[in-house]
Amino acid sequence: MSGAPARFAAILAAVLLAAPVAAQPVTGVVVDARTGEPVEQAEVVLLDADLTPVATLSVGLEGRWGVDASGAAGVRRVGVSAPGYAAWLSEELDAGERGLRIRLVRLGDTPPPPAVEVTAAEVASWCGAGLDPDAHGVVVGRVVDRATGEGLAGVETVAEWGEADTPRLTIGARAGPPYRVTTTGDDGLFLFCDLPGGEEVAVRTRVGDVPGDTARLALRAGSVHRADLSLALVRPGEPAGLFGTVVDARTGEPMAGVRVQLADAPPVSTNDRGFFSVDVAPTGLQLATFHMLGYTSRDVPVVLQPGQAGEVRVEMAEGAVELPPLTVTVRSVSRLRDIRMFEHRRAMGFGTFFTLDDLERRNPWALADVVRDTPGVHLRQFGGPLGPILVRSRGKVCSPYVWVDGLRWRGGNPMTEILGLELEAVEVHKGIPPAEFYTVGSEDCITVVAWTKRGR
Repeated sequence: MSGAPARFAAILAAVLLAAPVAAQPVTGVVVDARTGEPVEQAEVVLLDADLTPVATLSVGLEGRWGVDASGAAGVRRVGVSAPGYAAWLSEELDAGERGLRIRLVRLGDTPPPPAVEVTAAEVASWCGAGLDPDAHGVVVGRVVDRATGEGLAGVETVAEWGEADTPRLTIGARAGPPYRVTTTGDDGLFLFCDLPGGEEVAVRTRVGDVPGDTARLALRAGSVHRADLSLALVRPGEPAGLFGTVVDARTGEPMAGVRVQLADAPPVSTNDRGFFSVDVAPTGLQLATFHMLGYTSRDVPVVLQPGQAGEVRVEMAEGAVELPPLTVTVRSVSRLRDIRMFEHRRAMGFGTFFTLDDLERRNPWALADVVRDTPGVHLRQFGGPLGPILVRSRGKVCSPYVWVDGLRWRGGNPMTEILGLELEAVEVHKGIPPAEFYTVGSEDCITVVAWTKRGR
């Protein structure tokens, strides 16, 4: 009797191996390998063991396709083709394989680097002892230019997870948003330390209108994963820009009259606020030279992308001292115009202005806390912590007019919905605002203009 169970198990295993693999529904989704966007013009061919077509399907909305159990009988492999993409053929399907995520590679393109897991029991050595290895995972990677392979410093990289309708923030409870944002450092390196283990995390990068790679990782708690990304940014013949501020390394005060020189671009000088702007410069890796009589000159390497503008904050010292490395932030050309106009309005002295340095010193929880610091403006909140906010200005109570990244905010409560950590600059105008922010009736209240770090 003792051998009966073993013989029965062997017979059952043989039956299962001989049974058609696809005696159950087969479904999937077809996406672009680089962007992760659905490919809706793809054709799916279901094949048997001899690679003979069993059925042909066209994908539907969001690149999805599928057949029920009866239509999938005898299916062992799946082939996919789409205009402009290389054909794709699956390995032999496993018995329990139902949902396939098929990543098509564009013709003439190379597939994105695979998300190679780095074996690591040393998570604490990456991110410090505060990391909970039972709850968090780590992602490390590098962002490079797709044409040159150069690492791109100062590029924003985002890690996202959860459903699209997941609340961004719970006011009061201070629950974190379902994403993390970091900026690449030297040689394009980035690091995320506190991502949730057990989630599928999408790590992506984008500069202006130029999308980059997307790496999708099934993140395991206590593990370090690697995700290398690339961007097609360096394109000869398309100009870029550079702007920023120069300050004294000892006092932190802005420096006027500093000469800024980029190769093949006319030199410019900083104004009395230490601000400079190079509107047209060659793309690629450039060397920016900063020179001021009585100070040690600085040569700053910057990576300039076509149609984009890099931003730097440069410290200059009177003697030969070691200065911290610089981070180059990538902006759109339109953002360069916005910041130039912000500086112009601030120089004119009409309104109250809060720069990034001001905001970091104040550490506001939300936009309302910034407005509260405006002289002559008093906030009143109704209906609890999430209720509407009115202000008392010019002797009357009114509802402020709010603009965010150059667009009039409509609906919701921007004073509490826009968090302090999202803000890069704020300007508050009492009475008649500048013409670009004028709305009928705004002269009777205040106009709040907020510039966020995401509106680049």
